[in-house]
Amino acid sequence: MVGFNGKSNSAKQIIHRMRRGPTLPDGGVNFECHCVSHLVASPCGYEFREAIKCQKAASEGELEEGACADELMNFMRCAIRTECFRSW
Repeated sequence: MVGFNGKSNSAKQIIHRMRRGPTLPDGGVNFECHCVSHLVASPCGYEFREAIKCQKAASEGELEEGACADELMNFMRCAIRTECFRSW
């Protein structure tokens, strides 16, 4: 199989690339992971991405001191305002 980059990819390579977990090899967030993709696609997807990116960039000490609280609260306010996680 030939990928978009013109390089040959085996089915095993494609499956491996698509089955990554929530963390990319470089430590970044895999927003395409099935475990978070529904949050990214929600009406509050932007706020969710901002909160998660902040948490990934902050140290444990910074998080304990309240780093990323604003981003998390923005996400929570959006979720409450839009009721995007309400189950019917």
